[in-house]
Amino acid sequence: MTRLYRLLILTIVVVLALASAAHAAVPGADHTIASGINNAGQIVGFYEDATGGGHGFLKDGANISTLNYPGPCWTFLNKINNLGQIVGRYNVPIGGNHGFLKSNTTYTEIFFPGANETEAQGINNLGQIVGSYYTQTTGHGFIKDGTRYATIDFPGAKGIVARGINDKGQIVGVYQDSVGKEHGFLAEPIRNPTAIYLLLD
Repeated sequence: MTRLYRLLILTIVVVLALASAAHAAVPGADHTIASGINNAGQIVGFYEDATGGGHGFLKDGANISTLNYPGPCWTFLNKINNLGQIVGRYNVPIGGNHGFLKSNTTYTEIFFPGANETEAQGINNLGQIVGSYYTQTTGHGFIKDGTRYATIDFPGAKGIVARGINDKGQIVGVYQDSVGKEHGFLAEPIRNPTAIYLLLD
């Protein structure tokens, strides 16, 4: 199905009240970052151990598991959907950042064709994945739907990152304008017979 996306710039003031809070820290970690949660309360994120190594983690109830992309690399877990599928990135000294999808026990690399680096930032319950990829000159957002990749760009932007997607196909993220100021955006899908994914003013 082909779609056209309408872009809305977001200016938001948020007041957050915490009625209660719980730790999602990994025992023995130097520091921990929680970055995603699904409707079952499963939490994913990143922690750094005492030796400086970086690892992904999954917190499921009282159980905390370390999840690392195979091989000698740092692993960052960004989001988890209601099916338990996880997206993130791994980093190697030579080759930079590579995105990945973890589904059950299988890791699959997510890498935008022709890019220097790719980061998978979000996934919905349909398995659509969004994130960012980088060339030698700039950064772009992307969506991966099945085997198809498509670029998400904002006219005149120096860089863009797509951070999340819901089951309606709405995408949120951030772009940097020509003077370096960052803006949030919402990309709304619109049916169109001639376009896949575009961002328009």
